[in-house]
Formats: sequence, structure tokens, C-alpha cells
Amino acid sequence: MKEEQRLRISVSFRNEYRHLYDHVIKQANSSDYICRVLQKELEREQNAKRLEDKLEDLLSAINTKGILFNSNNGTAELEQSLNDEDINLINQLF
Repeated sequence: MKEEQRLRISVSFRNEYRHLYDHVIKQANSSDYICRVLQKELEREQNAKRLEDKLEDLLSAINTKGILFNSNNGTAELEQSLNDEDINLINQLF
């Protein structure tokens, strides 16, 4: 059975990142550790993008309905202008 070829890179640390280098080399498996950290960062970026998309959808829906936010108006006026569909959309997004 042919063993799967590993993907390899070489990483260098500048002196200003010495503390990071020291932390990585203390790990039982530095390659696995780096991969897990990078995976978490990618997931965080994807989650942030999804949240941005949801907020854009919400703002677009509000804009389409003609609902404008005015800090001088009370929240009662905004609540009166929201219908069940708007409320459901807000609940789904948050």
C-alpha cells in the first residue's frame, strides 16, 4: 500500500515572534497544532462573513419595506412598522 505523501512547508519566525515559536515547539505535534489553529481562524472568518451577509440581508429587507431608522424617533414607532415577516427574519438572523 502506497503511503500518502505529506504536504510540507518550511516556516521561519522573526525574532519579534520568538514567543510564538517557543509556544509552537512546546506542542506535542507542532504541525497538527498549527493546522488546528489555522482551521479555527478560517472558521472564524467564515462565520464573520456569514454574519455580514445576514446583516446585509436584514438591512436590505428593512430598506425594501421602507422602514428607516431615525434615532430621534422612539422604538414604539419602529415596532409598529414591523410585521410578522420582519420579526421572523430578525429572529432567524439572531
